[in-house]
Amino acid sequence: MLNAKAIILVGARDLGRCPLASRLPTALWSVLGKPVLERLLSHLADQGIRQAVVCCNGERQLLAESIRADDRIKLEFCDELLPVGTAGCIRDAAAGKSDELLVVLPASTTCPPEIDWLVSEHLRGRADLTVFLNPCRKKESHTGQASGIYLCNSDIIQHIPEVGYFDIKDMCIPVMSLED
Repeated sequence: MLNAKAIILVGARDLGRCPLASRLPTALWSVLGKPVLERLLSHLADQGIRQAVVCCNGERQLLAESIRADDRIKLEFCDELLPVGTAGCIRDAAAGKSDELLVVLPASTTCPPEIDWLVSEHLRGRADLTVFLNPCRKKESHTGQASGIYLCNSDIIQHIPEVGYFDIKDMCIPVMSLED
């Protein structure tokens, strides 16, 4: 595996729409007896990822106490007390390193795609940021919806303000498009 770090986005609790989501982050929902986040970390370790940062909105202690960390991954938690957006999480999790590939995944991902394939597609496209889409059904002709999975070079940080909220889709991509 190339020098890659996983950035796992937990996000805030969903207040009001789903009773379970208002009590427990989706990252801790149980699938076959294990929290989704624990399963995701295990899948990533199986694929050669050795570093992961879990970006969570004030849920650090709950998440750390609720999962059994995989010994194959160096795990860090980045606890934002105020929302910083997807790109803000990348900025905070990258911690100034400029030689890493960053694999960004939602914490609700029960089984990630093949990381080697994501990396090869990103490198093949020679992109700074690759947005992965969910596949379409066979009969649909339009493209899939954004999956919430991104792969980027850590130098993407130059496009992200040092502080505050910054989203990938609504803010970072337009800024990168204008700067190129």
